[in-house]
Amino acid sequence: MRRILIAAMSVLAISFAGAAAQAEDTLKIGLQSALTGWGAVWGQPFRATTEMYVDEINAQGGLEVGGKTYMIELFVDDHKADTKLAKAGLERFIHQEGIKVLMIHFDNGPDAWLGLPDDVRAGLVHVSPIWRPDVFSPPHNGFGTLNLPPNFAPVLFGQVVADHPDVRTVVELSPRGPFPEMAVENDMAAVQSLGLEWLGVEFFDPDLADPLPVVTKVLAQNPDMLNMGCVGLAGPQLLKLARQLGYGGVMSCSCEDDINLYLNHAGPEAAEGFYIIGSHGFPEGPELLAFREQYTEREGEWTAVALAYYQGIRVLLAGIQKAGTIDDIPAIVEGIRQSSVVQELLPGTPVITWGGTETWGQAHQMQVPVVLNRIVDGKATTVAVIPPTVP
Repeated sequence: MRRILIAAMSVLAISFAGAAAQAEDTLKIGLQSALTGWGAVWGQPFRATTEMYVDEINAQGGLEVGGKTYMIELFVDDHKADTKLAKAGLERFIHQEGIKVLMIHFDNGPDAWLGLPDDVRAGLVHVSPIWRPDVFSPPHNGFGTLNLPPNFAPVLFGQVVADHPDVRTVVELSPRGPFPEMAVENDMAAVQSLGLEWLGVEFFDPDLADPLPVVTKVLAQNPDMLNMGCVGLAGPQLLKLARQLGYGGVMSCSCEDDINLYLNHAGPEAAEGFYIIGSHGFPEGPELLAFREQYTEREGEWTAVALAYYQGIRVLLAGIQKAGTIDDIPAIVEGIRQSSVVQELLPGTPVITWGGTETWGQAHQMQVPVVLNRIVDGKATTVAVIPPTVP
């Protein structure tokens, strides 16, 4: 894996045509996520795909906005899934670097965003690959670029019931934390809406050292289905251990992750029949394979989670171009609202746009297809690609 500077903030060096960009010719963007710790499984792909697209734009000479060309300077901050660090990082971006355009990831970042004074937030805009109506609903200048647990939990559990009508009881494993616990609530609602019995959830510390006690505890309930929430890097180990302990029921993960990580790390025997929400479908098309090769060459290891974040930077820059300005925040907000992304890396090459108030109850949430994958005969297979379920 390419070495990442985990200082309070690292800055991508920008150069072009042998001359340094003038301040007025630079578009500053601040990116913040959990780049270390248990959240890095999502934070690092968010960072990497954003950097890839920024590098691509800069290599082409910059971003043309309102008849002028700007080089993009990306500032990267690791908040380590800590709200206090997230708040400090945002304040550095805003008050020391003068950054108005933000990309905030992981719930700690949005929590810190909500802690900013109203007049400060009014002069900023941000996009986030999370689901937070409290952050994205106007008057907040925030945009969510994914559908998440409220939208895809019904897809997962509905498909399992269709495939396994004998499933009657469900138990869940989940780390503690604001976002994982929100996901659990949505999983429970989806399970109960299908008439299944929710046996409960076993929470564990995100930095799980010994998974045996928690897995043993949930298996003692003899569930028909064992679902994992946003378990991150612990997922393949939990899957393998449950199978080693003799569990023969349905297993799944209701949080965005790479199905091949489960297949490769848990092994084909343990992973057979495993369901998971993913970022793309199988078989992989030529565009996706090219993107995968580029990502692997840059980062040293591929993860399909990367595809979940690729539209964020694209729709942000498209909105800025449509606005014709890099510093008029109301104009940029309106520009993003009017922008869409052709996601050639997802099945069917969908045009991803904003769901709007009629779909989501607020205007700043993207409507992204839900891709449900499963291990069948030792291979990752797409089960369904459908529109997100509206909560």
